[in-house]
Amino acid sequence: MGEIEKILENEKSQDLIVDISEILLPIFDNDPDDLSNEELNIILIENLEREVNNGGFNSFFWNTWGDMTEETMAALIEVGSVTFRELLDQAIQQFPDGYVPADTEERQNIIEEIEEDAEEVWNDLDDEFYEYNEDLYGLMIDYIKRNIDKFR
Repeated sequence: MGEIEKILENEKSQDLIVDISEILLPIFDNDPDDLSNEELNIILIENLEREVNNGGFNSFFWNTWGDMTEETMAALIEVGSVTFRELLDQAIQQFPDGYVPADTEERQNIIEEIEEDAEEVWNDLDDEFYEYNEDLYGLMIDYIKRNIDKFR
């Protein structure tokens, strides 16, 4: 039985995802290619959630996790999110042509240009995000269970 499978048996919801992230994040930090796609999806969603809760969509896009906006969107789709995927998509639409550059500096320059208009939209989206109208943790847990063979 793998380390993550043991956690699934003994914990529930947010604590479970946090504990799994604590196993996977150091691997990501060392070499993201060492993670399976399924493990990476959990890391991406958990870090979107952390960034938005710590400073909103502006924070997510400004910081290095914004480098992986496209991958984060794909991760939300993969786990079956509708609400959080739509919120991220609306946040992305504040960028010119709905394109978020993967390059941090380029993205930050754009944010400085669009922030005045985008901030109001992002703040509204942040408020919707905080309502958790979808069980994001439940979706991630179900996803992990469906793909347990891809987790360590």
